[in-house]
Amino acid sequence: VLGVFGFVVIETMADCSPMEFYHLFFDEEVLDFLVVETNRYAHQILNAKILSQFSRLRKWSDVDRTEMRNFLGLILWMGLVKMPSLRHYWRKDFLYSTRVPEVMSRNRFELILGFFHCGNNENTQNGRLNKIQMLIDLLVHNFNKWYIPEEKVCIDESVVPFIGRLIFRQYLKNKKHRYGIKIFKLCSKDYYTLQYNVYAGKGEVRETDVSYKIVMKLLDPYLNFGRILYTDNWYSSVKLAENLNEKNTHLVGTLRANRKNNPPEVISRKYNRIELL
Repeated sequence: VLGVFGFVVIETMADCSPMEFYHLFFDEEVLDFLVVETNRYAHQILNAKILSQFSRLRKWSDVDRTEMRNFLGLILWMGLVKMPSLRHYWRKDFLYSTRVPEVMSRNRFELILGFFHCGNNENTQNGRLNKIQMLIDLLVHNFNKWYIPEEKVCIDESVVPFIGRLIFRQYLKNKKHRYGIKIFKLCSKDYYTLQYNVYAGKGEVRETDVSYKIVMKLLDPYLNFGRILYTDNWYSSVKLAENLNEKNTHLVGTLRANRKNNPPEVISRKYNRIELL
């Protein structure tokens, strides 16, 4: 595998279609995981409730890999083709007519949507991220499986827009979408996401040097290969630069003058333009 989607990967594909690239990441292991957790959650709910004879939940039958793949495909397609409400995708009049009913009935789609799950509610080892952390780990594994970055990498934050109720929803005034879930990402120079870490709020992170530890965690698989990391001044520090240098990794980034443990000779010195270049 090369520093871009390498020839070794491409040569294994029939026609390099978007579907083939999609299956590199949402592979059978991911699908099987979603099938298991969705069926597990459905049975947890059904066993805990007393259902009336007319309840639609009585019609539940376990989802399989093919049905889960179709469900995810519909979710992606609905994100591209907007309609006034979910039920409009199954309307038969000319204005709203689609092929969605050919893939799955509305009742079945809504049942799967109601039970769709990415984690076991009875296992709380991942704290606030328990419902999604296992899926994140599987996807990140696939991100790294099919791509090896070249020399330059960078770390920065990204925001997933979200305006619902969530204890670790963030307000970031300098972002296009000001309300959402903050994610720390390690990316290659050609915008490929290699690693990411969801920020679960201050209540979940009670340690010092958070920016330093985020960098070391995200960059860990790529240390000792002579790479160059680019960051902004929230991450950059003398401590980080020294530790990365010991691991044959270089740091490029601006440095805050008030950063703790800055050497006085670095802060007090006046640099001319040539030295900075």
